Amino acid sequence: IDRWMAKSIVEGVNNNLINILITLYLANITVDNLFKESVIYQSFSALSVIDIYDKKKIIYRNTSGPAHNKRLLRDKSKARIYKHMQKGGLFLKTMLFGDSEDRIILRYDNSPVYLLADIAYHKNKIHRGAKRIINVLGADHISHIDNLNCGLQGLNLKPLNCIKSIIVQMVGAQRNK
Repeated sequence: IDRWMAKSIVEGVNNNLINILITLYLANITVDNLFKESVIYQSFSALSVIDIYDKKKIIYRNTSGPAHNKRLLRDKSKARIYKHMQKGGLFLKTMLFGDSEDRIILRYDNSPVYLLADIAYHKNKIHRGAKRIINVLGADHISHIDNLNCGLQGLNLKPLNCIKSIIVQMVGAQRNK
């Protein structure tokens, strides 16, 4: 990426972050600490989560393709669009913790999915002493709550004791024209 593009990306991210913080402030939500996802990978927190899962033998490499229990996938679902990236991927046995199917945590090319980053982030927060964690999620991420809880249970953490998830729906309002 050339310098102009890199500078534009940083500026765009910073502007979006400012807008998010303003929105949270207006909703009377305070943020104690901001945490970049990249830190999770740079600090090897995500790899330490995989190591724990590996020692507990609750991960496996999927060599046969998508693991969707032959359920029907919506035409435009991400699971259908990216199913080719699941073959050879690393899966967490979340069904052991009540999930409807095992969840991919590393794609075939060893790039992580955001579930792994979220598990590592919450593990970090709990180990730093957080007694209460409030996740504000968009309505399109409602199923992520159970996936995250299963991932944390795989680390012997008790997410239901300290994590509260709030679901929000974005809407657009227009004045009469």
